[in-house]
Amino acid sequence: MQTPTLQFPTGTALLREMANHFGLKNYTGLAKQVDEYTDNIHYPHYFEESFIKALFTTKYFSAKTQSKMIHAFKQAMQEFYSFQLLFSLNGDAHQKTTDDFLNLMISVKFVPILKHHLVSLGYVSKKQKTHFLRELLKQNFNAKKLDKELQDRFRVWGNLDELPDPQNLQLIVKDHIHFTKQIDTLSALLTARALDSLYKNGVTEKEISDQEFAPFIQQHLNTENESAYIHLSLNEFIFSSLLQIPKDNIILEEYKGNAEGTLALLNKRIQGLSDQLRFSLTNIDLFMDSINQNLEFESLRFSGHWAKARYCLFTGKLDDAIQNYLECVECCMRYDGRNLEQVLTEAFTACSLLQTPKNDILRKFANIAIRYHLRLSKVDLDFDNLPQKFKLENVFETWELIAFRASTYEVFDEELFLMEECDFLKNIPKQKFLMLKDNIRIDLTRPNKVIKVDSQNTVKMPQLLHAIQVRDVKAVKALLDAGADVNQMSINNNSALTMCLNDNILELTAEQRQILSMLLEHTFLPATLNTVTSKKRLSALHLAIQIGDLELVNTLIQIGCNVNLLADIDHHSPLHITLKLLHLSQRKFTFEDMIKQTILHPEQSQYSLHQHSAGKLKLDDVLKNLNSPMGREIGKELFEVMKPKVSTEQLKKIVFTLLNAGADVNQPAKLPISGYTPFMLALEGDEYEIAKYMLDHCKADMKKSYIDPRNGQLVFPSDIMHHFQSTKCKQLIH
Repeated sequence: MQTPTLQFPTGTALLREMANHFGLKNYTGLAKQVDEYTDNIHYPHYFEESFIKALFTTKYFSAKTQSKMIHAFKQAMQEFYSFQLLFSLNGDAHQKTTDDFLNLMISVKFVPILKHHLVSLGYVSKKQKTHFLRELLKQNFNAKKLDKELQDRFRVWGNLDELPDPQNLQLIVKDHIHFTKQIDTLSALLTARALDSLYKNGVTEKEISDQEFAPFIQQHLNTENESAYIHLSLNEFIFSSLLQIPKDNIILEEYKGNAEGTLALLNKRIQGLSDQLRFSLTNIDLFMDSINQNLEFESLRFSGHWAKARYCLFTGKLDDAIQNYLECVECCMRYDGRNLEQVLTEAFTACSLLQTPKNDILRKFANIAIRYHLRLSKVDLDFDNLPQKFKLENVFETWELIAFRASTYEVFDEELFLMEECDFLKNIPKQKFLMLKDNIRIDLTRPNKVIKVDSQNTVKMPQLLHAIQVRDVKAVKALLDAGADVNQMSINNNSALTMCLNDNILELTAEQRQILSMLLEHTFLPATLNTVTSKKRLSALHLAIQIGDLELVNTLIQIGCNVNLLADIDHHSPLHITLKLLHLSQRKFTFEDMIKQTILHPEQSQYSLHQHSAGKLKLDDVLKNLNSPMGREIGKELFEVMKPKVSTEQLKKIVFTLLNAGADVNQPAKLPISGYTPFMLALEGDEYEIAKYMLDHCKADMKKSYIDPRNGQLVFPSDIMHHFQSTKCKQLIH
């Protein structure tokens, strides 16, 4: 009988269904428990393994088949839970039901196991889809030696008019099969019986595909419910933002701009934390009311419980918070497991703040964590190593609770708590370890520790630099508070500043800006500020210029950055690279122009490629890829992403900032043309004001020349102005 709702079935429901198709549920000795646990999501995590072992007992299955099936079924169950952690089950319950989903999971996970087993034994072909039992009866029994009654029974079973009871099969095998082959034959017959039972109920082998699963995971709006969805998604956007819930918003893309504008306006009008929390509660209530009136959005209810749990926690209602976390976890298990790990992490942390732990609730949370193989990385606990302990009355040992409690401000933003209402925060121990976003462990007791940061354990760097690299703001703050040295360098001469500023898209994210602000509160040594990285030859000042941050450029100069430091691949000074960017910003430089320049200067292009790719790329290979349609499309996209975003006005301000700080206008570059000075660049771009300022205040040399590599002749500033038709700058020649 189909259920009227669409939600994830429990693991026991899946196993009970399979046991029924084998005809063995009532022979497992666990029939009562499996019926009880079918709709109870808090059954013990170890029950599934116990039931699988009881299903494939040696009474009916050979030892080899038993071992094979137990392993395969356990693997299939884990894949079933992994699916729940990846998708939201929010399809149309009028079109698809829980039973439909259960049968689909059997079709794609369990039917292939059974069929592959029979194929491997040589009983059936890969193409066979039904009447497995008839095929096996034909191969294992000589019909001429059977009495008429048994022949008729075989015919009925083979035609799927009815299916045999396992005990009947066992007796028939015992009477007609040699004792050395009895258990193997019975194993195969029961497997065939299960496949025929599944087929009889419309469950056949299917491959995992978008077409099969889309009706279960895609939510379709219509004229009747779209308005309600828009309103509840706006409520969700507001309370998720105010409570900083780490999940994706459900708001439709076309309404996101309006929602962000509304939120910005609210932040101006409602500035106090207490008022913001109260307003979040109002939106939570509206969100839940909308779902109560539109049950097709039931799969979204977990978000309301999650928000309510956070609201209660931040306002000091710890017991209410834990109860809402429990309801949120249950909703996640039924509809949307994508956020289950984060919710459980928060739930455990909230439980750890209680003066007297609630072991019954802790047991439920721990049981679920084990069932879904969740690692809860933020608190550095591995439940798989402690599966039996959760059967005990005292679920958590003291050290485990302390570990969760110590991670409170790693899991939650400290600024969201109403401290005067949250007495339970007074006893939070000092945290010793952190887990970064990439699950690398940080030791706060040794803030300057050098760690391995890759899977091969070959790349090492200071903890602070790696925390900056993965843009983990909380970890950076914790390390700095613990005394991490901002002047510690990586093996490639990366500093905290270059690690923070280095980004291929040349725009600082919010995380980078937060980290940068924290770093600049500390004292950097001149050697740190002016060290150039060994691979890409980056410096903090050069990166700040490429980003186009005038304020940062000023700050870096004030704290000791050398305005004449030669860096980047072409060994340019800060002034030189600023003028180059200025030229680019004033003319339309397209992807095609870049290709032409690359071909025009092959030696320089090859050198640049060699440096950027650590010697792995060759110019001919790159050009060949760019000539293909796909390569050209990818190249264009990368070109647009990596184009400098800084404005002409900002670059001009940076130029004068550098000049006033003592930048050498006569400093020759090494590449692309040896001897080319910033003053020459200003003349080339016909930057009259800049060139005149260089002459009047910076001792620009009109007589300085460079050698043209093509013909060996000297080239003077006057020649540059003539060649590039710098009409404004020609006025500077007296």
